[in-house]
Amino acid sequence: MPIDGPTPERWRLPTPLSLRRRRRRWRRRRLGATTALSCCLAGLLTIGFTQSCRHSTSSRPVWTPQASPLPEASDELRVRIRQRAERVRFSGPDELIVTPLSRRSAVQTLRGPLEIALSDDVYLVRAGGGVTRTLHGAGPLRIEAVGAAPIELDGAPYPGRFELHPTPRISPGHFDVIERVSLETYLPGVIARELYAGWSPTTFAAQAVAARTYALHERERRARVGAHFDLESDERDQVYGGLSANPRAEEAVRRTRGMVLRHEGRILRAYYSSTCGGRPGAAADTWPTGPGFEFNLDAPIQAHPRPCPCDFSPVHRWTVSRDRSELVDRFRAYGTSSGLAIRAIESLGRIEAVRTNAADRPAAYRVYDREGRWWPLSSEQLRLACNHNGVSGVGPVTPDSRVRSGDLVAEIEGGVVRLQGRGFGHGVGMCQFGAEGMARAGAKWEEILAHFYPGAVLSRVD
Repeated sequence: MPIDGPTPERWRLPTPLSLRRRRRRWRRRRLGATTALSCCLAGLLTIGFTQSCRHSTSSRPVWTPQASPLPEASDELRVRIRQRAERVRFSGPDELIVTPLSRRSAVQTLRGPLEIALSDDVYLVRAGGGVTRTLHGAGPLRIEAVGAAPIELDGAPYPGRFELHPTPRISPGHFDVIERVSLETYLPGVIARELYAGWSPTTFAAQAVAARTYALHERERRARVGAHFDLESDERDQVYGGLSANPRAEEAVRRTRGMVLRHEGRILRAYYSSTCGGRPGAAADTWPTGPGFEFNLDAPIQAHPRPCPCDFSPVHRWTVSRDRSELVDRFRAYGTSSGLAIRAIESLGRIEAVRTNAADRPAAYRVYDREGRWWPLSSEQLRLACNHNGVSGVGPVTPDSRVRSGDLVAEIEGGVVRLQGRGFGHGVGMCQFGAEGMARAGAKWEEILAHFYPGAVLSRVD
């Protein structure tokens, strides 16, 4: 799930007044760029939805192809499959082509499988049959198949070609493993891992549009900052595991090919999460909204009160108990790693919600120590702090002890903190269990998107 989007590090939580002012300034800046496009959009129906469990087809949006600001080779994505790897193994095809992109070594065709490691400025490549090659000049290295067979990375098949990008400044002797894959080939590998295999084809179609929209938005964002990849392959962006064997995922991508969500002419950052618990979150409360992140002010991904049939989710309501001193350690470690003032906390007195959004979901908290001092955290920061791992002397968070959302109430008695909450994830955008609930009630995929991204427009990118 993208489900968390970019991990927030440090920012000032906006007040409702400052948020409205910032949104007005952002809209004025975008007005000149969108005036010409507005004529094309005039004939479009913006997505809307009635507040009922049954859905009339009259609320379905229509779409019109629009010009897309995507760069050339717009069908290709760069997905980071491994981060700072020491060694990888490629197999599958009988032969693999190894191309040093720095051009300091010759292209080689080697028998698989290949095991590749990096030492100083040299790639060490062990090929099938025990043949070893050394490739000098540790620039990016491309690995692709001879023929159409998929390449397996550490035993998992992937449809694209791979590049190894060394990370000498961050972690010498390590490299990122990037897959280059077409957008429409990538999507089934996301949808199959984001949804239950037996869910409705309608839910799969809605998820395909949301995932495609998110992927294109993130690719544009990373291109602007000069990143060497577009998307992570885990919850930091969208969970992706390579080739999919789920026919519903394949059909959902074909059925919605090229369809994306836009707002004011721009591709929307179409967040989604597992279960909203009946109260949606707002992007502006959850992630940065300053320069470079103004997209988190877009209206369709704010908190709009609406019913959500996600009550069949096993985590619609949940309760976990945590050790009081353990939470203090996690808060302190999270504050240190994120540059937040809560790194100074030494005890835990109480946790209180101090602001709610338009849907009555908590947006901001204060964490008090026993002396009455307090530290501000957003709801998403509180969730991340409760689940922060890598704390000295504290074991990892388990699935049973995980705090699943920032929509919670904390009760402290003695050395135990009892946390009662709603939903799983940040709650922004589409609720996946809610989408399935709507599909079971007869809604179309367009209506599902209308419900969870009100004011967005469907269009096609080619």
